[in-house]
Amino acid sequence: MELTDKQRHLVRHAIGFDGRHTETFRNHFVTGRGSDDYEPWMDMVAKGYAHLRLGSEISGGDDIFWVTKETALFVRENDEHLSRDFRE
Repeated sequence: MELTDKQRHLVRHAIGFDGRHTETFRNHFVTGRGSDDYEPWMDMVAKGYAHLRLGSEISGGDDIFWVTKETALFVRENDEHLSRDFRE
């Protein structure tokens, strides 16, 4: 699996590894076309590292991305782990 530094950061943010938590507590990232984060997410979707749900009223029209379990495991560090209820 190959991720850019930016993609790795985006994945870690999406699953809740923020330097304060060592267990995942979410798996989503909301962003829209034109954002600096959008193309890196679309690249991960194209590679099968993430999934996409098109925007709706609940997301303010922006698309929602979430990562595969394999991708989440790939970005974890030392004492970090996925919660028992981690959903892909």
